Amino acid sequence: MMKTRVRWIDVGKCFGIFAIYLGHCTGDAGKAYDFVYTHHVALFFVLAGFTESLGNEENYGKYVIKIFKRMIVPWLLFSGISIIFCNVLLYDNSLQSVFENLILVLKGTIKGQFMSSSLWFITCLAVIKLIFFWIKRINSRLLIVMISTVIHFATVFIFLRISIDIPSLPYNIDSALFYLIYFALGYCLYPKIDELLEKKHKVNTLLIVAMTLFSLYFSFRLYFGWDIFEFVRKVKYFSAIYDVIRPLFIIWLYIILAYICQDIKNFNSIGRNTLYLCGSEYLGRVLIEEIGKMLNLPIELHNPLNAVLYTILLLITINKYIVPMEKLVLKFGLIKVKF
Repeated sequence: MMKTRVRWIDVGKCFGIFAIYLGHCTGDAGKAYDFVYTHHVALFFVLAGFTESLGNEENYGKYVIKIFKRMIVPWLLFSGISIIFCNVLLYDNSLQSVFENLILVLKGTIKGQFMSSSLWFITCLAVIKLIFFWIKRINSRLLIVMISTVIHFATVFIFLRISIDIPSLPYNIDSALFYLIYFALGYCLYPKIDELLEKKHKVNTLLIVAMTLFSLYFSFRLYFGWDIFEFVRKVKYFSAIYDVIRPLFIIWLYIILAYICQDIKNFNSIGRNTLYLCGSEYLGRVLIEEIGKMLNLPIELHNPLNAVLYTILLLITINKYIVPMEKLVLKFGLIKVKF
């Protein structure tokens, strides 16, 4: 029987959703904003790949139904809540505006087009899972990574030559093909990473320490805007390859921190509720900001510390007050959510 939950992966998801929330503080987060945007999306999908490697085989029909129940139904709930509370109650928009947002939902909340900026992750991940179901049937993990890499660069050439920030296909299919490589890497690397962390050998310890020190140094310098491998970008064709690899240098630091903090219950709780937190971010921000205005305490971010503290407040508030209500709604529909 394969493990269904690994505590340090859950804690890693906690750190991952924290990075996503922090990134959505935009330029108000200062250098922290630029830093998290170098890796936070890749981290999100690598961790999802870790979880995928723990799953059991099943037929495709049952798998599609599971994805629909566990991801698409909650996504529809989050989309509906966003429209009702924000489009209708907050902005007091017209019926036409509501219909326009419903059309965006029918298109799969394409990245950058729907008001709730995090919802694209859910449909994107659902598409990745449905595609990867067939790819992972290949016995060779090296071949899985190679195929996913080819798909990544083909997507860049065909769909995303302008920018990954301007996707266009319904249900974020183009983004899914672009980020598939990180999901595949997470799936393929997890057994080796788990073995490295769990087997207490001197060689393993030395390797972990060396990798962690490098990741810490690389991340520290990148935070201040200096990529120590920037010279690679000047070599033709190497730049695109390096852009895929670079987030992995930082992601290792998250893995180590998650492993160290795996017994912290609050981190585990947040990590297990990643899907809810992803779907509820926009609502949480709106409610906190509106309550602040009512109390004459407007939310203003002036530096990275402000952004970090606000992100912590947002995560705790949504996890404690909004997520339980959403779970109750889904429970009535007999829907079990697992991310």
